Amino acid sequence: MVIKGKMTPEEFLSGSPKDMLLQHKLNMAAMEIKHTYELLYTERRQYESRIRSLETEVTEMRTFVGQAIQSSPVNISPTINVSPSISQSEENRRIQGETIQGCVQAEEIGNHSQQFAGETGGDVRRKR
Repeated sequence: MVIKGKMTPEEFLSGSPKDMLLQHKLNMAAMEIKHTYELLYTERRQYESRIRSLETEVTEMRTFVGQAIQSSPVNISPTINVSPSISQSEENRRIQGETIQGCVQAEEIGNHSQQFAGETGGDVRRKR
């Protein structure tokens, strides 16, 4: 009854220290609820303001894009530049070198595998 506000703490208890403790806890709970409400209300106002701002920006962008599309068409003519010399970037040369090195290593592994298979008669389990 006291929590719902239908009865005061003084009516519920007889004026003992328990009354004061209960009143203190009720006051603390009421203050916590009030602060939580204020924080949520402030946060909500900030989000509403941000949402309105973003909606305005989207509307302006739509208007801008629409006007750009409706204006005179834009002619795009591709330009191709051909150079008689071929150049490679340093990064391409590095990647190409790593690829070649990886192929050489793979070939060496294959050679070792064939040699090992020849020594074991093709059965790897015999060597163990």
